[in-house]
Amino acid sequence: MKASKTNRKKNTKNRRRQDLVTPTRARRKRLSGWLIGSFITSVSVVAIYAVGNTANKAVTEITDRPISAVEIEAAMEHVSESELQSLMQPMIGQRFLGTDLTQLKANIEQHPWIAQANLSRRWPDRLHIALQEETAIARWRDTGFLNHAGKEIVLGDNQSLMYLPKLSGPKESQLEVAKQFVEINRTLQPMGLSVNEMILSEDLSWQIELSNGLFIKLGRDQLQNKMERFSTVFESTLKPRLAEIQSVDLRYRNGVAVKWIKQEISSAN
Repeated sequence: MKASKTNRKKNTKNRRRQDLVTPTRARRKRLSGWLIGSFITSVSVVAIYAVGNTANKAVTEITDRPISAVEIEAAMEHVSESELQSLMQPMIGQRFLGTDLTQLKANIEQHPWIAQANLSRRWPDRLHIALQEETAIARWRDTGFLNHAGKEIVLGDNQSLMYLPKLSGPKESQLEVAKQFVEINRTLQPMGLSVNEMILSEDLSWQIELSNGLFIKLGRDQLQNKMERFSTVFESTLKPRLAEIQSVDLRYRNGVAVKWIKQEISSAN
């Protein structure tokens, strides 16, 4: 009896030791699931990191990609091909996405004959530039020209524009002179005449030379009224003898004074 009890106690102790050393089936299942979950999580982190590196590399390649070509859309009369190439050359090799287009636009528009430059990127590595040239309506003094907005564009030398009328006036009078030039030319057009030169003096007195060499003194004010008066007298009296007239003075309240080439002065009412 004692031996049997002793054996039962030994077997019970051995089972307890086995329970402490060897996991049960349920514990083995839980442990196995934890190991697999940890492995999957690790693989996911590595995969996300790898994809992130690839995306960053792709973005960097696009950002750092150099401009391979510059496309120019323009119809230029006063800007030569060599000038255009010189303007565009610094852009080649610059970063496609990193280039400051606003600054490039400002640099290009510093050229006196370029009125506007519109820049855009063309995928994957080209730059497209559309240029608009300034339109000169007249020379301004001997150093530049006035555009259609009456703005002075300084050239330094405007000898290449000798075919255009010449305008001059005091400082900051460009817009007013351009305005009067356009209006007076409109009045002269039906008579087959046009302005060859217009001068606004320092005392703000106007004088013009017509395309046929005739000089007209207009004074300081009411220019349009005086030109309409000239138009009336021209058609009725002056036109038949136009070749004999040296100048016409419109500074009078009523009528005009005519100076003939033979130095004779007469009045027309």
